[in-house]
Amino acid sequence: MYTERPIIKKRRKPTKFELRWGHRVQWFAKREDCTCAAINMRVMNYGSPYMRKPRPTECEQIHRKLIKDIAHELGIHPQTVFTRMKMYGDAYKKVRNNGKPSSLAGQCPSGKDWVEYSRFAKTREWIMKEHPQYDDWKDGVVSWQTICGE
Repeated sequence: MYTERPIIKKRRKPTKFELRWGHRVQWFAKREDCTCAAINMRVMNYGSPYMRKPRPTECEQIHRKLIKDIAHELGIHPQTVFTRMKMYGDAYKKVRNNGKPSSLAGQCPSGKDWVEYSRFAKTREWIMKEHPQYDDWKDGVVSWQTICGE
């Protein structure tokens, strides 16, 4: 008579990537909604799978926030925040108009909300929250040059 043998699962050997970074490439790819090749290219280009870009934007360097987050906070369009950064070097700079309407002073007059169609709507931080030094960078303890190794 035939008897069923129990199925024994073999433990897989951890890859070099998993030993170095603590997670498999597939975990990063699923988390970031991209391919495994993209994660491997991050490691090749930036030296870490946690980094999405080689360095933060100017707004992230100064305020430790994305342009869209500052726009939500101030209740203005992200293009206004971008223009303030470009013109004054500070997104929180108050603009005096002496009663005249200005594109730098308030919200976008279009009917649609900027979150629906803006190029700023889908932006993400230059570094993942799972990075070991993410909290230190957000608090201003560590500079981005230290994280990037520059």
